[in-house]
Amino acid sequence: MKVSISKRIFGSMFEIRKGEYAKTILMFLYIFFLLSSYYIIKPVRNSLFLTKFDADSLPYVWILVAVIVGGIAYLYSRFLRRVSLNVLISWTFAALLSNLVIFRWLFTFDWSWMAYVFYIWVSMFSILVTSQFWLLAINIFNPREGKRLFGFIGTGAVVGAAFGGTLTSLMVKTFGTDNMLYFCIAILAMSWGVYTIVWRLVREKPLRTQQDTAADETTEGEEGIFALIAKSRHLLLLVGIVGLILICSNFVDFQFNKIVQGSFQSKDALTAFFGRFFLSLNIVAFTLQFFLTTTILRKVGIGPAILFLPVSLVVGAGAMIFAPILASAIFIKISEGGFRYSINRSGLELLYLPVPSRVKNKTKGFIDMFVDRFTRGISGGLLLLFTSVLSLNLRAISAILMLFAFALIFLAVLIKREYVNSLRKAIYKGHLRIDETTLNLNDATSTAVVLETLETGNVRQISYALSLLQDTDLSQILPSLEKLLSHPSEEVRARVLDMLHRAEYVELRPKVEELLDDDSAKVQVKALRYLAHLGETDQYQRLASLLTREDCVKRAVAVAYLAKHGKEEERKLLTKACVQEILSHRTELADKAIEELVEGLGYLDSNSKLIEFLPDFIEDKCLDVTIQAIRSMGRLQKRKHVLLLIRKLASPKMRNVAREALANYGDRVLGTLRDIVCDEEEPIGIRTEIPKVMLSIGTQEAVDNLVKNLREKDLSLRFQIIKALDKLHDKSPDYDYDEEGISEAITNEAREYFDTFIVLSSLGEKKESGLLWVTLEEQLEKCYERISRLTALLYPAKDLLNIYHGLKSLDKVKRANSLELLDSILHGRHKKYILPIVEDTSVESKIRKGIELFGLKNLTGDETLHSLMTEGGRWRKACAIHTVGELRLTSFTKELEDALDSSDNLIRQTASYALGLISRGDIAAKKKEKGMTGIEKVIYLRGVDILAEVATEKLLLVGSVMTEKNYKKGEVLYSKGDYVDSMYLIVSGKVRYKEANLELTEKEAVGGAELFIGEPRPATAIVTEDAHLLRLDKEVFYDLLDDYMEIARDIFKALAIRIKQLHELSLKSKA
Repeated sequence: MKVSISKRIFGSMFEIRKGEYAKTILMFLYIFFLLSSYYIIKPVRNSLFLTKFDADSLPYVWILVAVIVGGIAYLYSRFLRRVSLNVLISWTFAALLSNLVIFRWLFTFDWSWMAYVFYIWVSMFSILVTSQFWLLAINIFNPREGKRLFGFIGTGAVVGAAFGGTLTSLMVKTFGTDNMLYFCIAILAMSWGVYTIVWRLVREKPLRTQQDTAADETTEGEEGIFALIAKSRHLLLLVGIVGLILICSNFVDFQFNKIVQGSFQSKDALTAFFGRFFLSLNIVAFTLQFFLTTTILRKVGIGPAILFLPVSLVVGAGAMIFAPILASAIFIKISEGGFRYSINRSGLELLYLPVPSRVKNKTKGFIDMFVDRFTRGISGGLLLLFTSVLSLNLRAISAILMLFAFALIFLAVLIKREYVNSLRKAIYKGHLRIDETTLNLNDATSTAVVLETLETGNVRQISYALSLLQDTDLSQILPSLEKLLSHPSEEVRARVLDMLHRAEYVELRPKVEELLDDDSAKVQVKALRYLAHLGETDQYQRLASLLTREDCVKRAVAVAYLAKHGKEEERKLLTKACVQEILSHRTELADKAIEELVEGLGYLDSNSKLIEFLPDFIEDKCLDVTIQAIRSMGRLQKRKHVLLLIRKLASPKMRNVAREALANYGDRVLGTLRDIVCDEEEPIGIRTEIPKVMLSIGTQEAVDNLVKNLREKDLSLRFQIIKALDKLHDKSPDYDYDEEGISEAITNEAREYFDTFIVLSSLGEKKESGLLWVTLEEQLEKCYERISRLTALLYPAKDLLNIYHGLKSLDKVKRANSLELLDSILHGRHKKYILPIVEDTSVESKIRKGIELFGLKNLTGDETLHSLMTEGGRWRKACAIHTVGELRLTSFTKELEDALDSSDNLIRQTASYALGLISRGDIAAKKKEKGMTGIEKVIYLRGVDILAEVATEKLLLVGSVMTEKNYKKGEVLYSKGDYVDSMYLIVSGKVRYKEANLELTEKEAVGGAELFIGEPRPATAIVTEDAHLLRLDKEVFYDLLDDYMEIARDIFKALAIRIKQLHELSLKSKA
């Protein structure tokens, strides 16, 4: 019982939740012991140095600390990328403990230079132990947990520091300064023991180290970080404040140590004093942090809060000018340390809030580490100038400190204004990451910005601000939330009700009761849930009444609520007849009401008879209802729904949600999915979606099924299977891959590569449009990509990535080194088949290798064309037929006539066109009558700028969704201000933008930019010469891009190439 009571107390004070107690308390003890050990050796360090050297020597050691520790920190960060976090921390503990033993032995020699070495070592000790602790903490706790628990864990640091200082002050007189290292060794060993327990507790969870972070964030060198800071006024001010604080801190430290040195004569007396002082300092910092920081931030905001430190420095510097004695030194040091490690630290952390996560991740560590070390070195240099060169006394140093403090006040005033502007922009632009950020309503400044956003923001901004408030105490903004319950947006009203559901704000009951008659069914359901949460005594009667209303929407809302949130007793009100009665009025019901009802069905028990209605909704006239029915099926995971969900993979607008629903079934559905993949009678559009479902399932059995399907003949399907395996491998290296299955696939792909290479070589130089040659080159590149992806499943990805970049390099040495590395890591048949593909050999050598390895034949050009026309893939065959027609090869007339009987429309159409070319018929007239063939569209589209990088087979898809039309001179395609629903490509003729007086001709796009930007038509488009145009509808094009992301990628590539060309032209014109 005592344990449960203590857990309740901790849980209420620090929001420690079930399952978090053990690791939270262990991390508290871990940092407690770390800081205890540090605050034992810190007084030892200070007293040792001040008994060997004058305080005037401190600037020298600070400069050395900045240089040496900075270099060690750099090497340490590089080392961190090469070992696991557990190994790193364990090695660090072993090294520190052994170093302490060595130092204790070296102290017996009484060498003066050891004071310098030990001072620098202790500075390194503080960096290592604290950075490793917080690196472990952010791995153990997610961002949301961290925001709740780090406050409690952080108190362990303060208490530990106080304990270390107390122990030192009490024990030094008995054991002596040098022997305090034994206490440090004992307590540090305890910390290692606690860490070992923590590691055993969390070792099942993969810990992120620097190399993982580097994979997530684009690494930037110092130049990139400097550029990020330089273009942000907010970050520049922050750097200035951090730098000035550290300079002021060192000035205070110098004065403090100077006066302390003159006040105590023996080393033990100094150590005892420092122990007592650090105890007092930590008590002051703890009191300020625990009892005053939150209140100050809430009452006055971040601006005044960060003024406490500089104002106290001004006061302290004045005291030192008036009376440079021990009392004044203690006052200014206590003021500086107390405010710096409490109110000021909290304020500085808040100042990072408006900084976008990407920028913050790259700059915060740099500011904390580099600016810290750099400014310590600068402050050391300044103190040397003032004391050794200019011979200034402590009063003069205090006057200079006062000037720095006034400068700090000035920057604090500026950054408060900048913080408000930056936070406002961050909320408006959505720069804050919802999974990592909780707006702190204990800060008056942030609260004011949030309230302003809730009052004046648009729907997106208000919703975003509310999402940032989801884990905070909402009592301060209840009036604003009450107003938002009347907001015109359904999304805003629903989100507010979701937030209010977490707490019992009884005062809003009347307002929420009004929402039971809201226009939105979703809002009504959430209002019912809120009232139920308040413990409504008449909720059962209310629901029973709603189910008997004539208003079908009210009945649908009641069913949705009961299905999703109803208690067991309340759910007895749900009957099949009730739902049937509602659905009999489907035409009268709003789609949103049906959507809520269908969503509710997904929360019922899988044996409920009501879920029999779901198959009807999956074919509903409303897309949103259909999508919700798919989601509900995925939640219920009924076997009888699997085939219905698989069919929805064919729909571009439903396939994403259908994939998610099927993935919810897990391994149970893999057998059916594999059957669909292997069934050549199934539409290829469905089959190519199955690997993506298996990827989402992400189990070992899913991996095994994907490997078994690598034998599929269809290239597009095989590529999707390989891509899914590749993504699973990136996701986790712990999957087992059937090496034999992967090796067989590599062999098959190598055969495909050599076969395509020999075919391409036998055709000789490109002729006419060159479409067949381009297609074969694309297929070679795609085959190479498939081999690379498969190889990465069996060999270290990092090595293969370096090899890939080396092979793509124009530097012959890099290519040679990459080939050598590849040769050394590949083994067995992999080396046999892959090396000949990537080696720089002649065409003849590569052909001989293909013949030698796979028994392939080197055919003549005509033999190759005959083979391509009668065998192989559909697109290859069509391109070969078109090439025969272009070259007027009459010897292939019979093959072309046979192709006219093909069941494939593309083959028939291309063969008819080719025969027309051979017979020299009136092709132009036939084209005008019948329109362009698929092949002709592809050849034309390759000449359009924005589609120039799209693969030919994908251009066939683009061409298939375009419509042709002839326009007469003077016809208007669209008018200025019209809604953008399409773009046009000019095959022949001319079109003019009326307002811009710009004329477009062949292979130019009319209205292309607006299709991507989404703005109304900026000008009227008029045909100025009879034109033959291809029209591409916006929605159809977007659906195509959803299905084939590689088309979008290639369009972006083409646009990037065009921008680069324009940039180069601009530079040339300026030169």
